[in-house]
Amino acid sequence: VIHVLSGASEGNRKPQYKIFVNDIAVATLAPLIALGLYACGFEKHALPIGLLSANIIGAFTLMGLAAKQFPNMPWFTKKSLDKVLFRYALPLGFSEVVISLLLRMDLWMVLLFLGPGYAGVYALMVTISNGLRTISLSYAPILLPVVAGMKPERYSKDLKGTYSYCVALVTLI
Repeated sequence: VIHVLSGASEGNRKPQYKIFVNDIAVATLAPLIALGLYACGFEKHALPIGLLSANIIGAFTLMGLAAKQFPNMPWFTKKSLDKVLFRYALPLGFSEVVISLLLRMDLWMVLLFLGPGYAGVYALMVTISNGLRTISLSYAPILLPVVAGMKPERYSKDLKGTYSYCVALVTLI
């Protein structure tokens, strides 16, 4: 529900709804709810219940926002799904599920063979390394035009500072 309604809001030129609900509200509410549940004595299941609760709140919030954006949209239809569209969409949906599983297969294997503690550490390290890779790939489009416009005699004195500036700027962003 969150994915579909966020996409509908973006398509309707309201990306702020997706950003607010997905990136801010759900991400903020999940740990807050989990901490509240933990304080109330639900130590073992506080985090998954907090995450589920935050996503449910986000889904209902997006449903309300979608009702305002699309006042004449029916939530349920009596028409059946077109067979040609279904045959087209079925392999696409299957490939999305398989891709999602394959992208996380390494984490599932670490969880299966080594346990949740090691899987948590591994997930954190993968997240950090993916972030660093994204940062390093992000400053190349900024750096290349700047270096291409430099005169060769400036390479020895200005290249290090320019490179450091680009890295710092992208990292800050």
